[in-house]
Amino acid sequence: MNLQQQRIIQFFKHIAGQKFTWFAFLMVCLTVMAFSTRPDEAPAAQEDFIVSSSSATADNALTPEDYPEKDLPQIERIALADEPAANVSFDIIAEKTTPGKRKFKASKMITYAHTLLGTPYIYGGTSTKGFDCSGYVYHVFSKFGLELNRSSSTQSEQGVSVPVEEVVPGDVLFFTGTNPSIRDIGHVGIVISEPGEPVSFIHSSSNGGVKISELEGYYDTRFMFAKRMN
Repeated sequence: MNLQQQRIIQFFKHIAGQKFTWFAFLMVCLTVMAFSTRPDEAPAAQEDFIVSSSSATADNALTPEDYPEKDLPQIERIALADEPAANVSFDIIAEKTTPGKRKFKASKMITYAHTLLGTPYIYGGTSTKGFDCSGYVYHVFSKFGLELNRSSSTQSEQGVSVPVEEVVPGDVLFFTGTNPSIRDIGHVGIVISEPGEPVSFIHSSSNGGVKISELEGYYDTRFMFAKRMN
């Protein structure tokens, strides 16, 4: 009890001594109640403010949908998707292969790759929900026991070089990013054409998702080299 409260109580005690006992008693009770409740009300009001502020922060939090679509970088970065791979059953052949076995495995791999045509492009995607270019190659090869690196630039460090005139189904083509003048690896696709045919490849493009393109025109200007992964 502070000094002010003590003085008020003493004042009403004095009044009580002047025969106004019932009135003084009532006023003392009201005064004490008023002073005793105020300190408790302030924290309650403060807590409501904190809760309201927190709720407002949560309500205003940005979601992925709030971010505008951005231009893709020239070189893809590693970003693994959370979704599981599709439940498609294909035989996995993990052992080192002879040319005959390799052709058989490449044929099955290309068949599987075609089943994914039309899958949307998702930056960082490695599942049938959506792929980026290196995620698509990574996914297809992993189905057949071949573990590639995750980004197009690090995938380009694997395998053995093959002249583009000698590529066969299952070989991998590497390209620059969307700006051909920047000669860094930024895109990748899987060869599907047979020797002697115009080179064509299947890939996940930021313009249309998984699709088939030919190595001509725009893609020819971006082409860097070819690799054989097994």
